Amino acid sequence: MNPAEVVANRRFLLCAGTPWMVDIAKSLAKTFGPMDYSLPTKEAPDWVFWLLSFVSEYAREQNSNLGRQSVFDTTPTKQALGIEYRPIDETLSHMGSSLVMHGIVKKTASFKPTWTEKEALQTVEQF
Repeated sequence: MNPAEVVANRRFLLCAGTPWMVDIAKSLAKTFGPMDYSLPTKEAPDWVFWLLSFVSEYAREQNSNLGRQSVFDTTPTKQALGIEYRPIDETLSHMGSSLVMHGIVKKTASFKPTWTEKEALQTVEQF
């Protein structure tokens, strides 16, 4: 069967994983903490979101998701499309560096990029 027939009329979910927000924060803190960036890494208890839901529309919308984690099976993308995902920690560190390099997050004196513009362009050129 040719590759076009394998993927015809199918939809694929493209994600390397589904980490909790606190796991994302811990990953970013591990990389950027030594560079003098302060990131919260403690998980807020559910009752805090419940209280905030009285004054915050965002918190109100998130109340139904408390304690639930979405888990996605990306096996079809790996098998049918041959995709190999970059590790989430690497993706997060590159994203954080990009935010600093583009001026979205203020650069600290001890900031060191986790990747270069040249590496970024090479990654884009692969596609």
